[in-house]
Amino acid sequence: MASRVKRESEKCKKLAERVARYFKRHYGIEPDLVDYYALVDTNLTYEENIKNLKHILGKAEKVRRARDQLIRYIKEFVDYWEQYGGRSYATDKGKRAKKVFDLEKASLKDLDKWLRNPNKYDIRGIDTPSRKRKRGKKT
Repeated sequence: MASRVKRESEKCKKLAERVARYFKRHYGIEPDLVDYYALVDTNLTYEENIKNLKHILGKAEKVRRARDQLIRYIKEFVDYWEQYGGRSYATDKGKRAKKVFDLEKASLKDLDKWLRNPNKYDIRGIDTPSRKRKRGKKT
């Protein structure tokens, strides 16, 4: 029993290494960026594993591109808002929302929430107050 599990593990490891070499050679994806060992299926052939991983990695690339494009649009929108929004921009920037996102780390869902409701959410560095207000001491 143990030897069968060990053989299966070795088979998976070799297949993962082979798939990693393929993606390094053809797409320049470093082996340490993707956990091929978790993604390969020993019940499928090498070609079927390559096809499945191309599909998975292609979707990831599309999501990354869409996120980068959305960040560009947000930056363009903020530039426009600063220039032509005047009082509206100053008012929103003066108030700090309860939920603040970091532009580079926020998910697509979070950025969409901000676009739909900029009053409820803030993006750090875009519409958050530049400094904290100091409250006077109560005597």
